[in-house]
Amino acid sequence: MVGVVLIAMSTFVLVALVLKTLSWEGAPPFVRIQLGVACALVVLVTVFLANIAFLAVPRMRFHVGARRFELRTVFTAKEWPTASLRARRHDARFGIRLFGTSIPGFKTGWFMVDGKKTLVHATGDSGVLLEGDTRVFLTPDDPEGMLRSLGLAGATIEPGPRPGA
Repeated sequence: MVGVVLIAMSTFVLVALVLKTLSWEGAPPFVRIQLGVACALVVLVTVFLANIAFLAVPRMRFHVGARRFELRTVFTAKEWPTASLRARRHDARFGIRLFGTSIPGFKTGWFMVDGKKTLVHATGDSGVLLEGDTRVFLTPDDPEGMLRSLGLAGATIEPGPRPGA
């Protein structure tokens, strides 16, 4: 909630700057227009990042069904047969972002994780690593429950680091 208030306040300040810039009487018209457009773009980027930060994270969904694992985000939906997956607890060491979004507390897209190309949908560094045709790192609310569900659906569960170790 604090983040939403801070985003709203910063957006208000940026809108005030845009309005002030557009009414700046000492500048030639083309300068006012360029500054106004630049300020408007800053406002749009701020609002876009706020939407990603506060709307995309709650919409990440993981579902283990009959022999299938499904991952849904705001932008994509992917699924894999559980029989082809190996799953374990994992503490990720993130490297280079290959394609995606990385803001504090939220990573989504393709990253180098532990030196390997990995599809990441995470809100932290400790979670579940799925390996199969695609390497996927996730941070579910209940990692142990997710591993149990994956095991019951046919995935191979491997030992990983103990929680808190």
